[in-house]
Amino acid sequence: MFALAALFFVGCKDKMQDSVQSNLTQYEQGLTADDSIQLVAVVDNFFALIENDQLDLAMASLYKANSKDPYGEPQPLTNEEMQEIRKVFEVFPIFGHRIDYIKFFESYLNEVKVSAIFREAKDGMPEGTTTYYLRPINYVGQWVLCPMNTWTGDDEPLVRDEDKDSLTEKFQRDKQHLDSVVYEATKDFVGPTAAPADN
Repeated sequence: MFALAALFFVGCKDKMQDSVQSNLTQYEQGLTADDSIQLVAVVDNFFALIENDQLDLAMASLYKANSKDPYGEPQPLTNEEMQEIRKVFEVFPIFGHRIDYIKFFESYLNEVKVSAIFREAKDGMPEGTTTYYLRPINYVGQWVLCPMNTWTGDDEPLVRDEDKDSLTEKFQRDKQHLDSVVYEATKDFVGPTAAPADN
């Protein structure tokens, strides 16, 4: 089961492994806060679907890199691939998550580390979490999620172990700023109101 279930979290093969650095990449310097806001929303939505037992919708939202052209349109997973990943969450259900960091390298090569919560902290027991990595792709201005293999070791995380803690701290600081940007942009928004009922 875990041979392909392990496809959870492979999707986009590393073509730049040796050049990965923890400082800002050229691609990263060209991004805006909107990119981070959109990607955070995509990741949060994916895990929210899983946490609410909407596994079919969650699986249908995953993609894999275009095998012929890394800049080409990402391809949906096959039914078999989706079923293998679905089994992982059926066996190991989660009820919460938090994004540890996002690191941008190239439109087709990026990394998100997520801690998924399968046990809450109580009665002296620490919170139980497992780590998932994803490889998001930006195609024509829209972010989609690719799975990355975190079980078989066929595809290692792009970020070096010694850089992960500092990236997590930086993301938490940046996330506070992003949250304030979203708040300022939406605080005066008034949603549609219901039409008055006919008497």
